[in-house]
Amino acid sequence: MLRYLVVQHAALALLLVTSATFCSAQDATTQTSQEAQGNQTVRLDQLAIQDSIAGYLNAINNRDSQTAASFWSESGEWINEDGSRVRGSANIAVSLARSFEQDPAGMQISLRDLTIRFVTNTVAIEDGVAVISIPGNEKTESSYSVVHIKQNGGWKIDSIRETKTPPSPQRHSQLKNLSWLIGNFVDQLDGDNEITTSCSWTQGDKAIRRSFQVANNEGVVLKGTQVIVWDARAGQIRSWIFDSDGGFGSGIWRQQNNGVWTVDSEYQLADGGVGSSTNVYSNISSDSYNFHSINRMADGAPIPDTNMIRVAKSDN
Repeated sequence: MLRYLVVQHAALALLLVTSATFCSAQDATTQTSQEAQGNQTVRLDQLAIQDSIAGYLNAINNRDSQTAASFWSESGEWINEDGSRVRGSANIAVSLARSFEQDPAGMQISLRDLTIRFVTNTVAIEDGVAVISIPGNEKTESSYSVVHIKQNGGWKIDSIRETKTPPSPQRHSQLKNLSWLIGNFVDQLDGDNEITTSCSWTQGDKAIRRSFQVANNEGVVLKGTQVIVWDARAGQIRSWIFDSDGGFGSGIWRQQNNGVWTVDSEYQLADGGVGSSTNVYSNISSDSYNFHSINRMADGAPIPDTNMIRVAKSDN
C-alpha cells in the first residue's frame, strides 16, 4: 500500500503495489554494487550521447551530409518546422545535401539549454534550442527534440522534431492556470520515505516538465519524469509519465469550478500490472497544496482511497 501511495502522489502513477516492493531480496552489499554499476552505465551512455551530438553538429556545420546521416538510425525520421517529414538515413543524407546548397554562406548552428533524460536503458530524449547564426543577420532560434536509441552498443538519432519559437502574447498558453505546480516541493510519507518534486516550464513555456524521486534511509528507490501539455485537437490538458522501473502512464487534467484540479489517470507498471484513479489537488496556494487519490482500481479490483497529504514548497 505504501508503494502505491508513493507512486500515486510523487510519480502520479496509479497502481497498487504493496510496501514489500520497496524491499529488495538481495543483501545491501549486492544492491549497492548494482546501483554503482547502473550509475556508471548511465554516465557512460550520457557521455556517448554527448559525443554523438557534438559529432553530428560538427558535420552539419561542415556541410558534410554523409557524415551527418551516419549518426542516424536507418529508419530515423526528421520532422521539419513546416511539418514535412524525411524518413530513412539515406533520404536524410539527400535532404541535408540539398539544404546545404541553399544555406547562406557562413551559416553556423550552435545549441543551448540542452538536456538529456533517459526514458529507458535504450531510449533517451534530448531537448534544446538551436541557435542559427548568419553573418550580417540577427540570430534566429528553433526549439527541437531528439530521440536517441541504443543499437548494437552505440547511440543513434531516431527522430528530430524542430519547432520555430515565434514570440507569443499568450506566454503560457492553456497551461497558465497550472503555474502553482512550478517550483521544488518536498514532503514526508510514512516515516522515512521522502518525496521531492521539481517542476519547470519547458522552452517556449508551452509544456510543463515534472521530475520526482522517492528516497528512504537506504537511498533513492524510484525516479520519474512527467510532461504536461495542451492537446489542441482534443481541447484538454494531457500528461505522460515514465518511471525508472519501466512503468508509464497518462492523465487528463481538469479544473473544477471550486478551483480543485482533478487528473483522470491510467498507469502500467513494468511487470504489466495496470491501474487507474482520479488524483485530486485542492486547497491550492502559492507554496503548497493538498493531494489525495480516489476511485482507484488495481488490475480491475477497487482499492481504498489514499489519505490527504499536504505538499509544501521547499527552499531549494
